[in-house]
Amino acid sequence: LVELGATPTDGPTAGAPDEAFVEEAQSKQQWAAGLTDRTLLGVSVHHMVKLAPQVVKTVAAPWKDVRGNAVDPPSSATILHMVLAVAKPASVKIPCPRDGQLGCAYVDTLSTRDNVGKATALLSYTWGYKVLSVAQALHRWTARVGRDPKRAYIWI
Repeated sequence: LVELGATPTDGPTAGAPDEAFVEEAQSKQQWAAGLTDRTLLGVSVHHMVKLAPQVVKTVAAPWKDVRGNAVDPPSSATILHMVLAVAKPASVKIPCPRDGQLGCAYVDTLSTRDNVGKATALLSYTWGYKVLSVAQALHRWTARVGRDPKRAYIWI
């Protein structure tokens, strides 16, 4: 375990920063620098997998879509339901980093490395795709191609 700011206190490298600590700090700096161009941000597969069950819970009764329809069963929630029930409410009062207006993209509401980063893949989708199916497919894809779900960022 290396604590933040810890340095070895004995041996030939006494007083030198721990190599793992330095690598992690450099990695975080590179990640943060990559977020300056906010047009290419992607949501991590890890975040999508965590979000999908929350969407299902959110769209359960008594929630209704813009037409007054319930989602029945909630596990059939679509990308459109996710946008209406989760993404819009999360982003409606946050200034957009691109135009300064209220209402940003959902990806702009995310801030940690495990949830957002420079997009490494593009997902082509329709509003009618089921959220659970998309999350499961993305998770299977990361396993098949050997990517870490926390570092596979999808431009959606």
